[in-house]
Amino acid sequence: MKDYLKLKADYNRACNALLEEFCRKHEFEYETYWVAGDVGTIACLQDYYYVDMQTIIADLEIDAPEEEFDNWYEYCLELGLLGDTQTPNFKSWLRGCPRKSPELIEYMKELKQKVEDSKRIFEETLKFTEAEKPATEKTSFWETVKCK
Repeated sequence: MKDYLKLKADYNRACNALLEEFCRKHEFEYETYWVAGDVGTIACLQDYYYVDMQTIIADLEIDAPEEEFDNWYEYCLELGLLGDTQTPNFKSWLRGCPRKSPELIEYMKELKQKVEDSKRIFEETLKFTEAEKPATEKTSFWETVKCK
């Protein structure tokens, strides 16, 4: 058990040192902590960025350009907001993994908006019988959505 405690303390020191170096490199100066106090798991940086240990290691190991971290993070956030959870890890990003083009992302945003609009129209329509249907709802569903 004594060996485990020493190894755990060494691990915590190493993780904290890597996090400190990552923060220094990216000029994160405040509000940096390990989520739930679990050293070596997910770090919260400036109450905005959440990164795992593998991201920190990849960034330092490859000496990634500073702007690449922001580019990757924003890309993943944008896709996540669209419901796409298949985002690359940072190491794959740095190695040039396939990415969705800005045009495709814009198209996905348009489609998501159409789905949300259609859902709203559908939910509003559920409130009426055919005889009660308001005049503004006389267009067909497909005319309203106008899918590409």
